[in-house]
Amino acid sequence: MKLFWLLATVLLVVVAAAALTQRHAEPASFAIFQTAKTHVGVVATRGVAPATSGAGGYLMSRTGHIFRASVTSFQLVYACFAGSPETALGADCTITAGVEFPVGTFAQQVMFGGSPTGTIINGSYIVSDPISVPVANGATIRARQWMHNTSALPISSGTWTNFTNFGDTTDCSASAQMDRTTDTSTPSFNCSGDVYYPVAIIGAITKPSPCFLGDSIASGQNDTSDSSGDVGIVARSLGPNFGWSAFSVPGTSAANWNSGHTARAAIINAYCTDIISELGINDLPTQTAAGTLALLQTVWGTFPGKRVYQTTITPAATSTNNFTDCCANQTDLESGKNAALNVLLFASPAGLTSVFDVAASIANGSTSTASPELWLTNGTPGYCVATASPSFGVHPTQACYLLIQASGAIPSHFP
Repeated sequence: MKLFWLLATVLLVVVAAAALTQRHAEPASFAIFQTAKTHVGVVATRGVAPATSGAGGYLMSRTGHIFRASVTSFQLVYACFAGSPETALGADCTITAGVEFPVGTFAQQVMFGGSPTGTIINGSYIVSDPISVPVANGATIRARQWMHNTSALPISSGTWTNFTNFGDTTDCSASAQMDRTTDTSTPSFNCSGDVYYPVAIIGAITKPSPCFLGDSIASGQNDTSDSSGDVGIVARSLGPNFGWSAFSVPGTSAANWNSGHTARAAIINAYCTDIISELGINDLPTQTAAGTLALLQTVWGTFPGKRVYQTTITPAATSTNNFTDCCANQTDLESGKNAALNVLLFASPAGLTSVFDVAASIANGSTSTASPELWLTNGTPGYCVATASPSFGVHPTQACYLLIQASGAIPSHFP
């Protein structure tokens, strides 16, 4: 009988302890969140999706990238598509690649499914095998890539391609190019000023992996390259702290994105935790502010379960004195629609995590009211915006790209 009561007492203690543990246990969602902190995501800067395409043939490219987290291995993502709306090239792409690390020292040949040669399906992308080269936070590598496509070659245009001082160069031609992915020689810069980049460099990390999409302002049109490797309205803010990949195409719009984005959306949803949209300004000439917001909400909906941010719409204006002063000599090209759209963005529309008010630093007046949005001036012609075509009145100068970075409008951390 004593044994019975002893066993019963032990059982009660165990049950009580279990109940107490259950009462104070973390919810299941907490455990999932903890596990999700380590993810495979964008780990280095200057991943760039192809904005356009050239004639079919061969290319040999070299590009520089800064890691923003320490990794023991990483992978390269390459595209066989271009533009926005996204366009297949007409034929599969053949790719080989190698890595320089430290810069100037060949480190490893890149493999694709165990082979030194990869085939990228027309209109799609490929992820390399893990590259077992440890890289420390802040270190720079060079990716080397050779490609052949009988129909068209995917390339990036705009300010991205002005980084010859960063090691970027691409040689392309209709005739066969020597595959130099396993050495450290410098390809000729002979592709009409365009460059082919990895779309992303990914690895296992714990910090956010931001990516952005936009037009020529996101691409850094009229910015000036420097040793950071970051240009444009978004990358300059992200680059000092995070790896990033750019899915921006000069002249594109939210409507263009919505017309075709399959491969780009797949890459972003797989490897980006935070998405920043700079789209919208090129929709306004044919849309109302409300109509443009609806297009943007469709864009944001491409990334279910992700944190999605929208930048405010920057000014677009003409000037009778090269933007020396404001405001009698400036005329708003959008007749107030950019300001009206910003008001709608500040009203917390569905599908948006937050708004990054990049325009506040470079506009004359408030961006949260429906007043005409004109360029900031300081008495110097062209202080904040280009005064020559094709950037006149639309693309910021480097001074104002840097003002946006200094403002903290795009934060150095994410929730």
